[in-house]
Amino acid sequence: MIRSHNQIPEHVTEYQPSPEEAGGALGSFLIGVGGFAGFLLIALIYASGLPQEPDQTACNLQRVGVGEIKSDYVAQILTPQESLVVIQRSQVLAQASLHPDYIDSPRVRISKHSYVVLPPGMTVKAGDFITYVQGHPAPNLPCHYIPNIATGVLPHRGTGK
Repeated sequence: MIRSHNQIPEHVTEYQPSPEEAGGALGSFLIGVGGFAGFLLIALIYASGLPQEPDQTACNLQRVGVGEIKSDYVAQILTPQESLVVIQRSQVLAQASLHPDYIDSPRVRISKHSYVVLPPGMTVKAGDFITYVQGHPAPNLPCHYIPNIATGVLPHRGTGK
């Protein structure tokens, strides 16, 4: 009897393809071992020979600090376009991804190659002296980092303002 794989005879309650339909020797083996058990065995054999995904928890973050509190002067307020460039560069240097909560946050440059994210509601201007927590690995997302985050604006030295 010739039938397409879309037509199952009424007296058959479960469709089992012929060995030719199932892929020759592999199909014969699967049918002989019995459906799911054979499939599981083949899947395990196949998966053991594949390169494994890198362990996300074992990534090696580069150039990411340990969360120290630091301070510096604001040199420049970045535009959104400049912030995107900084994010891309920092992800390459860190060999990790920026924590998604900080992608759209405003940024300031504090030195030639250091940038700080401003938390919601904080405003600064060039020349302000700020404190910040140094970037560090994200505790809840493997292979992600939290950037330098401003924690406060200090009075200008010697002026009391």
